[in-house]
Amino acid sequence: MPVPSPDGPLPANAEAAVAAINPANIAGSQSLLLEAPDDGTTGAVPFSGTVDWTKGTDETGLPTLIGKASIPARNLGVDVLIRKNSDPSLPASHLMEINFHVSDSFIGGSIAGLPGVLLKNEELVQGAPLVGASARVVGNSFLFALSASPEDTTANNALLTGRKWIDLAVIYATGKRAIITLERDAAAETMFKEVFDAWARTATFTPEGTSISLDRRLGQLAAEHAARNEAEEEAARKKAAEEEALRRALQEQAPLDLGLGN
Repeated sequence: MPVPSPDGPLPANAEAAVAAINPANIAGSQSLLLEAPDDGTTGAVPFSGTVDWTKGTDETGLPTLIGKASIPARNLGVDVLIRKNSDPSLPASHLMEINFHVSDSFIGGSIAGLPGVLLKNEELVQGAPLVGASARVVGNSFLFALSASPEDTTANNALLTGRKWIDLAVIYATGKRAIITLERDAAAETMFKEVFDAWARTATFTPEGTSISLDRRLGQLAAEHAARNEAEEEAARKKAAEEEALRRALQEQAPLDLGLGN
């Protein structure tokens, strides 16, 4: 495989390229982008960056985990929000909201897919996938829902609190595959454990309507998010147009007002 994925390990020549990156030049937690090469060879092209982890609060008052990564060489940014699911109609224990920020000149065009999220303890090894489902919301934004079955929840929680690196497997609009790896330093690992402990102390609901699959309900939820985003953007455009019309009206009235004052 040209890049690490749920289907294969990292190639040896990519390991050598990544090893050449000096961690001392990168403050805090690291991020790493590995892209499949364009020439069909078996190498992977690495680009280094950083990631910052912080805590937030959702609309129910529960804590959230927030990661903001940057890959300067590709003008690529990634925002990750992890929260406990509060929607009883969605058979998921937790949700990951993942937003990619790309420039107009981004080599991949846009992010077309997020086939998986994996966890690992070493930067250059194959990760173990979280059990869940992914759906594109709009543009470069995705939702990844973690399965709510007891066995899957136990396994997913152990991966998220016990492993150091998070892999986001992505597909560019051009078809190129890549992996974005996000490190969690000691402070971030402690933060994750504290937040998961806080979530564990809150009530866990039993998803309603178990006849609907996680993939199907997540698709519906993504469509709802997209519609809400579109409505918010339309409201913002309308407000901007109204403000511009008011500004022009005031400019047109200004000479009359000045004339009356003479």
